[in-house]
Amino acid sequence: IGFTVFSNIKLLKRPTFWFIAILSAVLFLPHVLWQVHHHYPSINYHLYERSSGTYDPLRTLVYLPGQFLMAGPLIGWLLFGYALTIKVKDGFIRCLLVNFIGTILFFMLSTIKDDVQSHWTFIAFAPLLLLVMIRFGQTGWNPRWLTRLAIFNTIIIVLLRIGLMLGLPFITHSSRFQSYYGYREWARQVKQRVGDNYVILISGFQEASKYDYYTRSLKGFAYDTREYRRTQFDIWPIEDSLQHKRAYYLMDHKGEGLVQDSFKTARGTWYGMWIDSINTFQKVNIRTDIHRIKTRPGGQVVFNLTITNPYNHTINFKNAPYPHEVVMAACFIQHDVNKYAQRAGPKFEAISIAPHQAAHYNFTLKAPMKKGKYEMIFSIRTSPFPGGRNSRPVNFTVE
Repeated sequence: IGFTVFSNIKLLKRPTFWFIAILSAVLFLPHVLWQVHHHYPSINYHLYERSSGTYDPLRTLVYLPGQFLMAGPLIGWLLFGYALTIKVKDGFIRCLLVNFIGTILFFMLSTIKDDVQSHWTFIAFAPLLLLVMIRFGQTGWNPRWLTRLAIFNTIIIVLLRIGLMLGLPFITHSSRFQSYYGYREWARQVKQRVGDNYVILISGFQEASKYDYYTRSLKGFAYDTREYRRTQFDIWPIEDSLQHKRAYYLMDHKGEGLVQDSFKTARGTWYGMWIDSINTFQKVNIRTDIHRIKTRPGGQVVFNLTITNPYNHTINFKNAPYPHEVVMAACFIQHDVNKYAQRAGPKFEAISIAPHQAAHYNFTLKAPMKKGKYEMIFSIRTSPFPGGRNSRPVNFTVE
């Protein structure tokens, strides 16, 4: 919308433009209110939780080749070049061009903070195709080799899609496509083991989503760890239903220090263990007004934390009478690895919070001794789980 207005400021003089804008805002209001009531999860995710602490130039270098491939494995580069050489003769062409270039540049700049999925720019491909067709009309240029190349390009795409549907060996054994196959049988095998009980999986939402899909249930829950990020499972009320129930804790690797069963599945060997009384705090929100810190090695920093209880029941962080220890810690993460963690003091265990209320806690921590840039988050964990992300990341620099 911004690029369209930028390309033609005269749109602001049209009553129909404002009518469309107001009508859209009214229709969009329920989603805006949902964002407000849930503390803006989409905005926090893209601006803070998904942001990388360091810039990797490779992300920017592979961005444009990826866009060429999305436009067409053989002709993408040609479509881009042809669209950019169009003659701007009216406001419509200018609007298409600004939207196309603006979208591509916007996501290229986004590679500074994190990876950009190639399909995110699909919004730019509608103006791209229109620009190419208009350019053909302007020049009358349509060589035979381009037609043949386009046909061959289409054949490659169609054959690849047929191969994906048929599950041909060279595709199913490919690391790029391997994750598409075997999950129907895997879900059946897991359900056969756990029955109608909940299944908790860690580090990613994919397996839990596939388990729910293939078992036609909501018994799969994704536990998002400190080193990962929050997902939709942290918003849905599935975790609420888990509390103090028996569940099966499942992972695709052997957990350190855990006594687990192992069993063969269509997706390889998996490891699991039964937990008799689940007690987790994934949705608890910990806020602080400090989001950027620079200090010396071992420097002391005091955080005034606001801990909010989103549940419909009172929560406390006492270890008794529950069988699983509750720990709150400040975790310092580099390159998705928890390098250093400091546990909260004993006063944390005395906190009790009524439903939808908040409590304050002063956390005094000691900075890591090793210099560098860290992503620091506050995390609440109950054994045997590794702990989730309960706060927005803090840019923590030790210099």
